[in-house]
Amino acid sequence: MGMFDFLKRNKKHREFMIGDIVTYDGEYGVVREVPIFNEKGVMISGALLVQWDTEKEGDYENCIGNLEYHLKKVENYPLRYIQRISIIKLIADLEEAEQLASEFRGGYSGDILSAEEFHARLKEAIKLLKTGNHSVLDELWYWFAPTCAWDDFIGQDGLELGNRIFEQLNFLRKQAKK
Repeated sequence: MGMFDFLKRNKKHREFMIGDIVTYDGEYGVVREVPIFNEKGVMISGALLVQWDTEKEGDYENCIGNLEYHLKKVENYPLRYIQRISIIKLIADLEEAEQLASEFRGGYSGDILSAEEFHARLKEAIKLLKTGNHSVLDELWYWFAPTCAWDDFIGQDGLELGNRIFEQLNFLRKQAKK
């Protein structure tokens, strides 16, 4: 039996979603990728990829065929290392965004009356985040949500960066609610 036949018959891996916290043998991690199936139930791409909550930043494992039947979803677990690494990466991307935002002038978006004001508020939010004040995550999430402030002021020049930041903010907000 090939891997695709195995996956077609065994549906355990389909109960996981990206962002789920899972545990196995006393270790905890986050599901970062799930397989994609066509209408006939055949896997066409992806993996059941878990990032383990360890000090090692790149501690990823494809769990299809070996651990998928042993993984269990967990509702609440404070991800110490993954969250810290995620904040560090987010700050680096936000600093890149702040630099890009400094190059724009004028416009408006919601209650932000100009690109200059957006830049100043973004700079202040980064400063607060660096001090450990995570209360700015909701405001940042709103600014970087599709078709919101980031897109209004920066547009196509920052599309990929904005999407990456928004994805990171989604993950961190989900963790904060647990």
